[in-house]
Amino acid sequence: MDAEQKQAVQQPETGEPIEKTVNVDIFNKYRGAFLREKLRELNVKDHEMDAALNFINERVDENDSNLDDVIDELKVRMRLEQRRQYVDPSPMNPAAWKPKPSIDRRDTGKQIFERLRKLQKI
Repeated sequence: MDAEQKQAVQQPETGEPIEKTVNVDIFNKYRGAFLREKLRELNVKDHEMDAALNFINERVDENDSNLDDVIDELKVRMRLEQRRQYVDPSPMNPAAWKPKPSIDRRDTGKQIFERLRKLQKI
């Protein structure tokens, strides 16, 4: 690649293309930041980030047209869909025991309510 990358942008009033130059270093910086953020959203760990970026850079086209396909392939290879999407709030404490189902006390409450109503306390 040369020192600058050119993009054709349509002028809003006349529709004529305008040549706009983008510095390659700045483009690569923002592209890298975009890819890192995208990989964080996919739950890629920090120590796997460089390997994932190398995987993407080896398989992507010149103009990044197949970027979505490469990211989908990365998801399959790294099994990102199967990873946990949450953080355990208490990693050193075991899960609390679930309480045993208690006796249904609605009938008892209804009986007490009827008795108090007959005594005109309610």
